Amino acid sequence: MNAQLEPIVSTQTSGLHSRLIRERAFNHPLHYHPEIEITYIAHSRGTRLIGDHIGTFNEGDLCLIGRDLPHLYTNKQTGATPGAFAEAEVLQFRRDFSGGLIDASPEMSSFAQLLDRAELGLTFDPNTAIKCGKLMRAIRLQSGFARLRLFMDLVDCLL
Repeated sequence: MNAQLEPIVSTQTSGLHSRLIRERAFNHPLHYHPEIEITYIAHSRGTRLIGDHIGTFNEGDLCLIGRDLPHLYTNKQTGATPGAFAEAEVLQFRRDFSGGLIDASPEMSSFAQLLDRAELGLTFDPNTAIKCGKLMRAIRLQSGFARLRLFMDLVDCLL
């Protein structure tokens, strides 16, 4: 199975591309993109492939996926509840979206190291995932400086 390049087309005037994926079930092809991705599964369970790892995902899972790392989430059903949807908060950004601040600032060195480790994909504990999921939703609903401030709160939560 070959991964497809997924171009991230943003209609937002932000370096942070944030969206809610809400579908009957996740069924996207194996893909990659130069953006780093944070995915929080709000509702659903199934199988995920990130890099060379195949495993399961459940509601409340949080993954940090490095740039150009092939990945997919798939499920056959969203659950026993009729009318249920699979939902994921997704945040994508380029490492240099902030003008290189992540790699140039000593205050961001811990985050830069986390992004280095995410080149193979990372998962987080449930408490961190829930907090980050709420922040990701808030980021999606904000703009301007408030959006950037919430992103910094998200970075702090991931660390």
